Amino acid sequence: MKDKVNAGLLALFLGAFGIQKFYLRKPGQGILYVIFCWTFVPMIASFIEAVQIFSLTDDQFDDRYNSRFLDRLEPLRAMRKSGTITLEEYEDKRHTIGEAP
Repeated sequence: MKDKVNAGLLALFLGAFGIQKFYLRKPGQGILYVIFCWTFVPMIASFIEAVQIFSLTDDQFDDRYNSRFLDRLEPLRAMRKSGTITLEEYEDKRHTIGEAP
């Protein structure tokens, strides 16, 4: 499962080479960033993308980039919102979802 902080940091520091695109499973866009890295356009675009990624809530990020895990995330979200589990428990369980085969 992809992590918002990791994606944002990759976009901020290595975005000129499109590393965040490969991380977020968008290899076609990543290849374009690599091809045009000498123009500085990917650097500007990745800075804007880093700001966008950091401004997303965790739920918005999951909806956009972790959509294949939504069937397992929805019950966790419901338990977090109802107060059944704490935020720390939610984060722990959320990170283990992506590790399961």
